[in-house]
Amino acid sequence: YSFDTATCAWVNNNTPQPVIPTLLCYQTASWNATTCQYDVTGVQPLPQTTSIVSQCNGDDSISLDIQNLLNTQFPGVIIATGTWSISPSTTGLNTNTGTFTPLNVPVGSYLVSYQNNDPNCPKTVNVTIPIDDSCIVQPCATLDIHNAITPNGDGMNEFFEIDNITDACYSDNTVEIYNRWGIMVFNTTNYDNSTKVFRGISEGRFTIKQSAELPNGTYFYILKYKTSIGNYTTKNGYLYLSR
Repeated sequence: YSFDTATCAWVNNNTPQPVIPTLLCYQTASWNATTCQYDVTGVQPLPQTTSIVSQCNGDDSISLDIQNLLNTQFPGVIIATGTWSISPSTTGLNTNTGTFTPLNVPVGSYLVSYQNNDPNCPKTVNVTIPIDDSCIVQPCATLDIHNAITPNGDGMNEFFEIDNITDACYSDNTVEIYNRWGIMVFNTTNYDNSTKVFRGISEGRFTIKQSAELPNGTYFYILKYKTSIGNYTTKNGYLYLSR
């Protein structure tokens, strides 16, 4: 036997010396002469992260090569044993090729993760992919024309309300209102249920005094708005005013 100052113990000369334990790529080992053991230090690094600009789920020409993106930003992270995943789950990710196709993927934010599955040097990379529908032409909202107003201060039916008139499909509009003798009592462009609105007050320029409260009765409205192809569509009907 002999005393081994490296291991702090009496050893048989035929006994193998202690060896450094197997280390992961982010670990280091140092000999501790006090405890006569190797101290292993190192903490697994957090996942590396990146993101891309928002993609539209209505464009069938988009296919994102996420694998190539990661190879460029994090060289060496992609290896043969790696696996892909996505959260929330969707069919947009091809887990064999590392490509992502946003077509028909629901609007939201998705996290594509790549794990290299290397037992000696595990690494994870996350890619955030926002999905929107900005390239899809949305259908027009439905116009709902309320044909009665009671401008008496009770907070109900105080003005001529046209639901969804500010929708992009209808915002380029004109509204005209006539009394039963065919005299215009109100007209405006870009009616908006707020600053440009009929509250039973005369705003016509002929015969009837402006700013006068109009009497109870039946009136006639004409609504015109420009369609997406540039021509005008007209809606008209009766409007009943009662104070």
